[in-house]
Amino acid sequence: MCADVRGASLPTSADLARPTRVADPDTLERFVTLEHWVERHKFHMDALEKVLRLWENDKVHQRQIDEIRDEVENYIANNQDADFYENEHIYEDVRHPRHKLANCFIDRLIG
Repeated sequence: MCADVRGASLPTSADLARPTRVADPDTLERFVTLEHWVERHKFHMDALEKVLRLWENDKVHQRQIDEIRDEVENYIANNQDADFYENEHIYEDVRHPRHKLANCFIDRLIG
């Protein structure tokens, strides 16, 4: 993940809500940005933990893991780039195999 997010100190919502303190627009923008990154990182961590459980229970094939690897590595390397496009559907085929019978058939052909 990014050291930027892990090492950042976020103001608490109480800090931002204090009537005696006028929140700096740059601080608010940074807070919103960091909050978004944390949310996205949690999404990916949760999804990868589910994939790991599927793997440990022999419910997912190595081929399916290989299919998402490039997208996950791209997210890790480039998620803070200004022009980064996040594929939010990376894990769908692994978590919700739509073509289970087709997967078995392909595995027999390959394996």
